[in-house]
Parts: sequence; structure tokens; C-alpha cells
Amino acid sequence: MLRGIDLVDEAEQMDIHVRQGREEFAQAVDFVLEKGLSDFLEIGSFHGGSAYVFSKALRERSTVVLVDTCDRKGAREKLETVAQLIRDRDGHKVTLIVGSSLDPAVVEQVQAFGITFGLIHIDGSHYTEDVCLDYTHFSPLLRTGGVILFHDVVVSKMVNAAWKFIEKTARKGGCKTKVIGGDHWNPSKKDRNFWATGIGVIEG
Repeated sequence: MLRGIDLVDEAEQMDIHVRQGREEFAQAVDFVLEKGLSDFLEIGSFHGGSAYVFSKALRERSTVVLVDTCDRKGAREKLETVAQLIRDRDGHKVTLIVGSSLDPAVVEQVQAFGITFGLIHIDGSHYTEDVCLDYTHFSPLLRTGGVILFHDVVVSKMVNAAWKFIEKTARKGGCKTKVIGGDHWNPSKKDRNFWATGIGVIEG
């Protein structure tokens, strides 16, 4: 049986690193595997670690859309390399959109795919207003039975403030919510087993 931790290990062996708490991220991947989701939108892909692992957990031949500013040196090249690996190894249709998820033109590009997504991972700007805007822009693209994940909902004060608003709004709309992990955090440790920043979950 495929497990989230196995997919994280596979990525690490390929020098593709997930910049999230190893244990809680693996739990989130297990949750995605259990749901049997297809079609994936990620806001804030950085070097592609989470994109690679989540794509492994999708159903075959999914559409994968990755949005990132790629504003750090070498970021675009690394993300494009991971995107090609996802195409080659998993047969998914992958599109990289370079730009800010807060830019109306980028929002329109995502909407132009004309589909809904089974999985949306929001890990872009961590400013409270920006997280709320990402939710406002992209949550309508979540299909029934799908999942939205938010990174850093416990450790980041700004994301936590956004999460409280988003969680309340989602529950009013009849969605289920929960938080995976977030029970310990030691940023001085390089070992990601000491990272647990909290992953917010909305079930559509």
C-alpha cells in the first residue's frame, strides 16, 4: 500500500526537498491518497517539492497547474525540472504559470483551464490578506468532494489569522475543516522531523 512517507522518501532520494514538516506533510499526503483525487492546483510551488509528492498521490493523467513567482535565483529552472519529471514519470499534464497568484491576470490564466480541481494547495504569500485573497480567488475552483490545504496555519501568526477567518467561512458553507500537525516547531533544527507548522484542511 502506497504511503505518504514513502513518496516523501522517494522525493528526497531524488534531491527534491519538501520544505514542510516531514511527518505532518506525509499525513497530508496520506489523506490525499485516501480521497483518490485528480487534478491539482498549487499556489506557491517554490522548488517543486510538494508539487512532486502531491502529484504522485493523484489519479492517473491529471491536470497539474503550478503557480509561483519564481523570483529567487534558480527557482524557475528547478521548478521546470520538477514539472518535467511529473510529466515523464506520472503522465500528468503540467502547466507552470510564472507570476503572483494575487495578479488578476494570473487568476484569469488559472480560470481559463475551465476545470475544477480535486486538490488545491495554498502556500503562497503568508500575509493575512493575501492568504484570504488566494482562498477567495481559487476556492470556487474546488470540485465537490475535493480538498484545499493551507500551509503554516499554526506557526505563522498571519496565516493563522487568515485560517481562522477561512475556517469559519468554510464551515458556514457546509465544509468540514481540520488541522494536521502543528504540535511542535523547532526552526533551529535542520531535521524536518522537528518541523510541524500546521496544515489546514478544508473538505469541499
